[in-house]
Amino acid sequence: MADGSPNTTFRTLDHDYEIRQLQVFQRMVEQGLIYRHYRPVHYSPSSHSALAEAELVYNDDHVSHSAYVTFPLDSQTKIANIALREVLAKAPSASLLVWTTTPWNLTANMGIAVHFHLLGAQFRSVFSLIHPSGSVSAKIIAAAHVTSESGSGPVHCAPAHGAEDYLAFRSLGLLQGSTDIICHVDDAGKFSLDVAHVVGEEAAAFLASECGVSRSRLYTTPQQIPLSSHPDPSLTYYVFCLNGAWLIGGKVQLKTSLPQSYSPNLQVDLKLDAMARAESMRRIRNSARFILGNIGTTAQRKHFVSVERSELCLAECFVMNELDQIAAEGYANYNFPKVMTSLTNFANLTLSSLYFDITKDCLYANDIQSVERRAVVTILAKVLDSMTSAMAPVLPYLAEEIHTALHEGDEAVSQLSVFAKKWTPVSTEWSDPHAEQDMANSLRMRSAVLSLFEKARGDKHLKSSLEAEVDIILPNNISVQPYLLQLIKREETFLKTLFIVSDVTITDEGSLGTSSFAWFYVSSMDVPDSDFELSIRVRPASSSKCPRCWTYTREEEHDLCPRCEDVVRNVD
Repeated sequence: MADGSPNTTFRTLDHDYEIRQLQVFQRMVEQGLIYRHYRPVHYSPSSHSALAEAELVYNDDHVSHSAYVTFPLDSQTKIANIALREVLAKAPSASLLVWTTTPWNLTANMGIAVHFHLLGAQFRSVFSLIHPSGSVSAKIIAAAHVTSESGSGPVHCAPAHGAEDYLAFRSLGLLQGSTDIICHVDDAGKFSLDVAHVVGEEAAAFLASECGVSRSRLYTTPQQIPLSSHPDPSLTYYVFCLNGAWLIGGKVQLKTSLPQSYSPNLQVDLKLDAMARAESMRRIRNSARFILGNIGTTAQRKHFVSVERSELCLAECFVMNELDQIAAEGYANYNFPKVMTSLTNFANLTLSSLYFDITKDCLYANDIQSVERRAVVTILAKVLDSMTSAMAPVLPYLAEEIHTALHEGDEAVSQLSVFAKKWTPVSTEWSDPHAEQDMANSLRMRSAVLSLFEKARGDKHLKSSLEAEVDIILPNNISVQPYLLQLIKREETFLKTLFIVSDVTITDEGSLGTSSFAWFYVSSMDVPDSDFELSIRVRPASSSKCPRCWTYTREEEHDLCPRCEDVVRNVD
């Protein structure tokens, strides 16, 4: 157990240990084990930062455009393979056929990799017809990663943009200094003006405005990122971060850190499980995508009229009350895993599994100017704004991506980092314990309804919940109504939305009548603070299906339900 002694305790800050680390690093520098060099790394143009492999997000819908390219063989060079040399001697000219899925980095070509047969030959640039630089010959090299089973055989090599190309050139001693590698992509992910050295000024003027990175990933394929050199190589003047401290000019300046001790015997893992973290980020990102797809463009939001708090229904007040509670406690205690858990639960449970699910009908089918739809969009915009600020310290790349997408079309804002915006906590006016209590009671009823749906589906009576209506049957002759019954009557319209059914009817036992249905399922539920029970009945919808919104609210003689008729009429 940690008792504070040096032998049993691991501290997040230990100056003696830091100095020993620096001394080891200094000896490594003196022995030539630490060096600066160019190499390709995964890079985010939007964040201007290198990325780890785990931070890449693949776009499954992306289509990579490939190209077949011919590189003219230099007839003056000798080919090691005798048989191939004899064949080529009979031809007036010959070219290497290369198939590449990254034609955007052809300007950075420094060689062609083959399995073995063409060793010793040289070739000219694919751009030789449009610029004099094409007269310079480049080498054909051997590379173990090239096979004859895929592609056209020869492989175009751009060491600035591919790890295998880079390693192949390094192993052959072809990359000795910073000027030995060719890269025409700047830190914004676009072609730089240097591309003119290969394609000429006229073509460069067009290319310099084009994106020069792979679209197969949200973040780019490996890019060459230059490492700057300090004018004084002395270790004293290096600036770097080490275990929570900045070493600047030989002095240690402490950063804010948790005053906690950990026993090495506990082997505490401070990192979230990689798979769980990736899944959490996916859920948060999907929630952000849903919101971005429903709140309109930057131009549309300029004309949007938000809804005042007094006009919002229970669901909106509940979501804002939940939003008020995310992340604040975790950040206050430097408990970043708790922040991630709060964000994930809010995105997955409050939003995706509940609020998004029950508001899709309103978002997709209501009039775009209706109060109900504007209320949902008002809340979605507030949620996205607060979530983006809350996630920024723990998911900075995702926060930057959302910020850029949200302000697309507004260059003045989208070009700024999300961290340039002050994080304003949710206003205290949104703290609403009553909404939390009312939603808890409503969700109890929803759980009972969903259980009845499962029974109906199991008996093949029901596919979609919209095919059903729900009756909430209250007890007879209640002189003083418990709070739950008051809530039910007040939120009758909202319950249809919450249950995702075509209609909800509130009735009492004496008003049931003798109607018969093709099928029905009933359950009962205790009424808190009373001896009463209420019954919940699920039965077939009484009207026909509307082809526009799919709810069963259309009269047989009409083409659409009343709501959709009004929406279509207003559009016309």
